[in-house]
Amino acid sequence: MNQMSRGQTAHLYAEDLQHLRVPIPPMKIQQVIVDELNRRCSGAKGLYTEAENLLTEAKARIERMILGEEEVT
Repeated sequence: MNQMSRGQTAHLYAEDLQHLRVPIPPMKIQQVIVDELNRRCSGAKGLYTEAENLLTEAKARIERMILGEEEVT
């Protein structure tokens, strides 16, 4: 296999990819990867929901401040 110098690009075509040998990790390692991915996705969804709730709460508070129902601190 030829080495490429920094800055050079390689072009891979579908035919080349079909002959490319890629090692597949054992099922146990694949499961660890999947579990971690699921954990992170779940955490991200939780953070998104938390951010939405904070935004909704902030909007309501600002509206109450504008209406004079809540003191501006």
